[in-house]
Amino acid sequence: MMLWALQSMILPGTAEWQEVFSGAAQDADLKTVENWTVHQGDGQGGKVKLAAGYSGLGARIELNEQYRCQIPENQALILEEKATGEFRLKLRIMAPNDGYVMTQVLIGSNDGVHGVAVRFNGGHRDGSADNFIQVSNGGASWGKISFDDMKKATWKKETWYEIVISDLSRDPHSATIEGKLTIREAGDAPDVVIESAPIRSFGTTVKFTKVNVVVVGNCGTARAFDVDDISLK
Repeated sequence: MMLWALQSMILPGTAEWQEVFSGAAQDADLKTVENWTVHQGDGQGGKVKLAAGYSGLGARIELNEQYRCQIPENQALILEEKATGEFRLKLRIMAPNDGYVMTQVLIGSNDGVHGVAVRFNGGHRDGSADNFIQVSNGGASWGKISFDDMKKATWKKETWYEIVISDLSRDPHSATIEGKLTIREAGDAPDVVIESAPIRSFGTTVKFTKVNVVVVGNCGTARAFDVDDISLK
């Protein structure tokens, strides 16, 4: 079976890890792709599909499940006091009805405690009027995240968005990692949903020292969504 290719690209002064789909097989189960496992659920609703990609193949998740990608340790982002990092991912909600969507993107450490998270919330009815973005601002662990509700940050289904978490850096006086969140439509001259909003880490034990895992999935209701073009540098 052809697996989702994992590539490392070294640029002058920059190390970048990327997940791309150029080596994947149409309709492959996401749980069979190298470095991916089922984080929560039965693993029956994640597929690699041409129709799910921004350019070429992408991954579509349709059930109330979450999938986890383990980043190789030699490509993990080490969080230091004076260093900064950046994460990018493209996402598109494909549910016919976006009511009760709770699609989450999380990046963090593999201990299940520390991370930062973004959630696309569909509100209580279909349509973009009550859709909003939730941004992590603390909490004890992956399962106990505290969010800020960005009610003016409305999004639309069947539209590609690029999530950018930039300026990830450590607070020298605590275990907290802080960064800036931007969400914009993918493509030329995009509409901006959120620009440089604060995003803060959760996790209250030891220290958040590295980013080496990405978790994507639904947190409640089964709603189809696509992901593509994941990178960390």
